[in-house]
Amino acid sequence: MINRAMLRGGDIRGSVGGAEADLDATAARALGAAWVDVLELAGGAFVLGHDMRLGGSELARAFAEGAALRGSDVVDLGLCSTDQIWFSAAVLEVPGVQVSAGEHLVNLNGFKFCSARAGLLPEKLLLQVINRAVELERSWREPARQRPTAPIVVGRVESDDTLEDYAEHLRNNIDLVGLQELTVVVDAGNGMAARTVPAVLEGLRVTVVGLHERLDGTFPFRSPNALERMSQETARAAVQEHSADLALVFDGDAGRCAVLDETGELMSTSAVATVVATEVLRRHPGGTIVVDPLTEAALGHVVEGLGGQLVVAPTGRRALREAMERVGGVFAADHTGHFLFSDFYGADSAMFCALHVLAAVGRGAAPLSALASAQHRFLTSGELNLVADDPQRVLAAVGEGFRGHLLNGERPDELLMRGRAGERGEWWASISPRAHEDWLRLTVEAEDQAVMEAIRDDVCWFVSQLEPVAAVA
Repeated sequence: MINRAMLRGGDIRGSVGGAEADLDATAARALGAAWVDVLELAGGAFVLGHDMRLGGSELARAFAEGAALRGSDVVDLGLCSTDQIWFSAAVLEVPGVQVSAGEHLVNLNGFKFCSARAGLLPEKLLLQVINRAVELERSWREPARQRPTAPIVVGRVESDDTLEDYAEHLRNNIDLVGLQELTVVVDAGNGMAARTVPAVLEGLRVTVVGLHERLDGTFPFRSPNALERMSQETARAAVQEHSADLALVFDGDAGRCAVLDETGELMSTSAVATVVATEVLRRHPGGTIVVDPLTEAALGHVVEGLGGQLVVAPTGRRALREAMERVGGVFAADHTGHFLFSDFYGADSAMFCALHVLAAVGRGAAPLSALASAQHRFLTSGELNLVADDPQRVLAAVGEGFRGHLLNGERPDELLMRGRAGERGEWWASISPRAHEDWLRLTVEAEDQAVMEAIRDDVCWFVSQLEPVAAVA
């Protein structure tokens, strides 16, 4: 059954499978009908896609049925990455819906939304969609009541495929001329990158060492979360085995991407942002780069040194997008792995980010580790999961324990910490609960390896003293 707690960060997400599932065909059909009612799409259209998660095609089909019953046409892309939906919505100038739970666990699925031109929808509007869907679902599940009469004009559901257009757009908006041949490990994680990466890299001088390329919504080999250390182990070994130039490790929906350098070491999100910002400013000299407070520590001197302008905004895709629109930004990044581009209609794209990294390495000036270290001075812990039975209580206690280092953030469920360890330089840390899971997500970066490890270990030790808590996963 649909409930209001399923609205999280602009997505509607819930459990699938089993008698107690939040989402089934009836719930998805109600959401589709509510989507059309609230956005007044009767007589209009929207674009719809889904990834390979369990039940994704069934949920998409039911959502389309509910929408069509309320009079909206549906452009069904079938299997696609999340950023392909953003692209398609922008090009077709219609709203977009993607059936996906991103990097979250296998028993979850959900819906991601955007407006025409790939803009983000207000959460108040999505709450209206949920409220309307709750009402419809309740009435449709009552045996004694009939489904509301359909409008006289029922919408059409038509299939389309925008993958080639999406891939061409990415290639056309990066300088890829004269790049040297590269060997790149690509770990699709049994997710949508297995479909998008070959299309995007077609015709480029890139030899791909593919890992986990079979689409499988059970994620049999690793977590769909690419930023977890354990998700990167196979790619790390493959980099060394094949003497690859770098590795790209994607989330299940291809929504985020971890980058490993030629030694197999994980690049922090701010290191990746540094390389990408340099590439973007080659194309947009003097452009404005938007970053969150934690990424500012790493990018500030780089952007200014390249003649760009730096604007700081709160963490999160919504805040970054709003700031980009306000100041005319050409690129935006935060510490959680969101990368937004004006050349991608202001939307978030891990694949576009990865292509910028490939372009930087392909010019042959230096290996990726040297490119990053020349401009970026922060080392990362990667994303760690602290398993806790009561994440909110633990989060509150951590905030109290590290009060002297707290930053004010826009997201009330995330603690942002920042400090300086004397001559060893700056550090920052982020800790937040993972939706629908009894985990806290921790990331630490510092200019000094020993400082990074000390802050990481201090936070982990502090959490371990709070009951009931398990271990680091």
